[in-house]
Amino acid sequence: MSNDAIRAKLIELVDFMLSKPAEIDLGDVYAYVKYDLGIGGDREVKRLTLEAVREMLRRGVRADFDDGVPSMQHHPGKTPDEVIARIDREWDALGKLPTIFGEICTFEWTPSSMDTYARKQSMRWTFAKNCTRQVKKKGGPGTRRDPPDLSPSRISMEFRSLP
Repeated sequence: MSNDAIRAKLIELVDFMLSKPAEIDLGDVYAYVKYDLGIGGDREVKRLTLEAVREMLRRGVRADFDDGVPSMQHHPGKTPDEVIARIDREWDALGKLPTIFGEICTFEWTPSSMDTYARKQSMRWTFAKNCTRQVKKKGGPGTRRDPPDLSPSRISMEFRSLP
């Protein structure tokens, strides 16, 4: 697979992982990258996992290292590069894939991410409603009505331009 194709798949994985508000573990991100992208080498999987984490941080997800920092002050002023460097250091020190939930860190939604999610969900509902209206207008009595395409990839394509 070319780098552009891998990057596009990685963006789709991040879209999927952030499709619902939840805590995401580094091991979860690793598993998505390894098995969904079909990457074999551990170094390449780690590199792409850190790239996926960088994209998540860019979108407003915050890393929680569970190091005694109060929850309202999760690493203020830390850039995504600093967070990635810390994850990389701790992963190397661990010497293996983090298998226990939160072993290195977890990723959480920030309030701004939650607002964006709520906007997307609202727009998705409006999009689905409009698609259903169009199908109903085109069909007449006795015609088969196909449901609108609401697959995650279709929805993420429609809303990729959101902030």
